[in-house]
Amino acid sequence: MDRGKVLNIQQAKIRRALARIVQVVIVLAAGIGLAAQLGWAQWSTVNGKDNQRYSSLTEINTQNVTKLGAAWVSDKIEPMPSSRATPVVDGSLMFLTAPPYVYAVDIHTGKIAWRYDAHGPTAHGGVAVGDGLVFVGIWNPGTTSLIAPRETTGELVWKTPLASPSGEPTGGASGPPLFADGLVSIGTNADYGYRGQIIAVDAKTGKEAWRFFVVPSPNEPGSNTWPKNNDAWLHGGG
Repeated sequence: MDRGKVLNIQQAKIRRALARIVQVVIVLAAGIGLAAQLGWAQWSTVNGKDNQRYSSLTEINTQNVTKLGAAWVSDKIEPMPSSRATPVVDGSLMFLTAPPYVYAVDIHTGKIAWRYDAHGPTAHGGVAVGDGLVFVGIWNPGTTSLIAPRETTGELVWKTPLASPSGEPTGGASGPPLFADGLVSIGTNADYGYRGQIIAVDAKTGKEAWRFFVVPSPNEPGSNTWPKNNDAWLHGGG
């Protein structure tokens, strides 16, 4: 067999493999979208209802899963969406990140409702929704921030820097935010020797409500559980 035929066969195999991958993604998206359309459930955090990573839905089961088919194919989403993040569904929209963009996709049609340019690498872990806003961490160690586009339009409502008021270097926000009781909390990682922190802000305004370092400094609450006379609290944690 000549080289040209071999290359054609290999390319055909690659195309078939990619088509199967795309079909799986479409089916998963359609399944999530269908559940939301029928009012069975929403998936408003990356870990699902009550952060349990579990769905009580029973319409799709071991008996009918092989019969699933594509409901729609979305408009082109680029760059490639974050592979770590579970799409979040609220109302008729599905939200996902494809750094530096945040996308909202109509679950009825697969059409892109809006796209917001965050002008920075969006957090790998995904988004959260609440109070009509979409909360997204921006992973920029040293200048990391939390943003809130409007859920229905993608218009930016507020942007809050997450740098420590004390001036200490702050790691990037790589995980998903969490919305609860009017507050949005998010962690900054401890890569590059930064001190890991948890920060909470007011969901409506973006104003900081509180923060703490994951590993407390001497004399802070919880510091008695850490070894004495060392500087472990200065680096890492979280």
